[in-house]
Amino acid sequence: MGRKAKHTQEQVFAAADEIAASGQEVTATVLQAALGGSMTTIYKHLDEWLTKRAQEDAPLPVEMPANVLASFSNAWQVASQEASKEVAVIREKADSEVKALTKRAEEARKTIERLEVEAEKDEARIEMLEQQVLDTKRAADLAVTEAEKREAVLTATVEQKQQHIEELQLLLQRSHDEHQVFRQDKADEHSRLTIDFMRRLDEQTEALRLAGSEVVNLRGKLDEAVTQLASARDETHTVTATISNLQGRLKDSLEALATANEKATDAVAQISNLSGKCEALRAQVQEQSKLLQSFAEAKQKTITPGKPKTKPKPPTDNTPEAEK
Repeated sequence: MGRKAKHTQEQVFAAADEIAASGQEVTATVLQAALGGSMTTIYKHLDEWLTKRAQEDAPLPVEMPANVLASFSNAWQVASQEASKEVAVIREKADSEVKALTKRAEEARKTIERLEVEAEKDEARIEMLEQQVLDTKRAADLAVTEAEKREAVLTATVEQKQQHIEELQLLLQRSHDEHQVFRQDKADEHSRLTIDFMRRLDEQTEALRLAGSEVVNLRGKLDEAVTQLASARDETHTVTATISNLQGRLKDSLEALATANEKATDAVAQISNLSGKCEALRAQVQEQSKLLQSFAEAKQKTITPGKPKTKPKPPTDNTPEAEK
């Protein structure tokens, strides 16, 4: 929002001359309607223009003949004696009214000047608040973008973990079939290892299920934050449209934006926490893979000498451990 322009003396004089030439009365209100700008500046230059105009319009002295001057002087003295008392009363009353009007005009001018100074301060504050609202909106939009990126990465990680679990289940089934040819003295150990592995696999499956639930919950919170940000944008547009009431409404808009920003920050923190849990699950899956590999090596060593040795099929290259 721009501030009121201060016009020069030449601009005010030119506008006053045009208004006077058109037959209108030259007043501060008419000049402000024509030029705009500060009323204090217009009052100042208008007084100077009126003084200059009065000096230019003063009548030129005209010499009168002596006999006419004598007759006029006698008549004037008679008329002056008759009207002196009435003129004195009228003059005193007129002086009193002029003083009162002059005082009122001066008070009005000071009030206008004070109001204009306050208006300029309010306009500067409004510009600052509008910039703060714009900065807050940009920060909130950036937070939403980052949260969406983190959600996409987390979703891809969960899908990758699910695929890894399916591969582990296939590998477990293959190992179970191969263990039918193991020696009887290894049956108890095999049963124990299988039960332990299934228990850990169930724990990992449950952990991934909980992680998926947390992703859904965080997605709901993110949608809520986006909705609140959209509401904050609507409130910001309303504040811009009704700028005259900005000091009252802008506080509410900033509070709504701050709340939305805090919720978005919380959502980002929760997503980061969930990423840490997924990393912990990744470490557990790697540990199970190592355990399964050790189990396969133990099976290879315990096969009957007369039977051909069967090697467990190593993990495929598309598993996350092979990729690493």
